[in-house]
Amino acid sequence: MPRVSMDEGRALVARLRGGYEPTDAELSAWTVADTIDILRGDITEADLTWIAARIADERGARGAFFLALSKPLATKPEIKSLLASRFETADARLRTELLWRLLDDPGLPDETHRRLFEFVMSEWDAFKVSLPYLGAPSQILEAALRRIAECPGGKRWIYLCCLPEYAADQQAVTGLLALACTSDDGFLAHVARVLMERFYGSGRQPKA
Repeated sequence: MPRVSMDEGRALVARLRGGYEPTDAELSAWTVADTIDILRGDITEADLTWIAARIADERGARGAFFLALSKPLATKPEIKSLLASRFETADARLRTELLWRLLDDPGLPDETHRRLFEFVMSEWDAFKVSLPYLGAPSQILEAALRRIAECPGGKRWIYLCCLPEYAADQQAVTGLLALACTSDDGFLAHVARVLMERFYGSGRQPKA
């Protein structure tokens, strides 16, 4: 399915507000960065109640879609509380979707950032399943750099995690991680060092 236009996005969100249930093919097509960004543009605080209900009830691809759609509301107290409680009981796959919305909160405590990074490292195979959201291996480095430039400072570390073993140009990834290791942001530098050691340490060479 091609990328939706702004008008198509408004029409789709209106249908979702009315209770429309996306097909599996639509979920797959809509849960990608370019399309979900357009759909999010029509989400307002008035949508909080029905989106919160979908986040509470849905799992799998459907849950991932509604979590991605909820980004404009992620710092609302009701959504923050719901995300935190769901993270405590969700399986590893759903947690990989929940963590993106938790990280939208610029006031997230440092300890929570550390806990989420530890989760990513311990559930790496589950985390990798979410990476096509940002793009194909040939696209993800550019997409990650764009998101790093746009997102709140505390969220930048998660985009570094999207690159090892997935980005097509692993040599460029090691260069970016090496640069991040020198960042004034202590946690970002810590994440970069851990990724370098885990994926490129012990004499291993990145793929070209």
